[in-house]
Amino acid sequence: MNGSGEADSRLEMLTVFLDGNARDLSRNASTSDATELRKRLLEQAAGLDKLCQSRTLGEFTPMLEMELGYRYAQLALLDEKENPASAGEYMTKAEQIFCSLGWRDCSRARLRTATEHRLAHLKRFSDKGGEQ
Repeated sequence: MNGSGEADSRLEMLTVFLDGNARDLSRNASTSDATELRKRLLEQAAGLDKLCQSRTLGEFTPMLEMELGYRYAQLALLDEKENPASAGEYMTKAEQIFCSLGWRDCSRARLRTATEHRLAHLKRFSDKGGEQ
């Protein structure tokens, strides 16, 4: 397969993975079952981490890393009241990821705002049936 074909194939795989996860997150963002949401986020984080470590998606790896950072930030927001120690660990992981991606402001406040904004966008997108 030529270089362009490989990139197209990797992009298609990435798009399918992220689209499915975005749909899951938008549905779960409105659900009150924190245990199920935590389980899904942990599964998604594990899958994203595995893809990031494998580097099989080449130039798309930073997008995967950003998605992984958002999963950790969302886990931190989910756990902050019931398990502050766990929330702190997740937010530290998110900070490390976003700083490695070159974000100028990787503060917890900024990551909280960015994550909440993203979840609201995913919910609006999902409520419209995938239309922008």
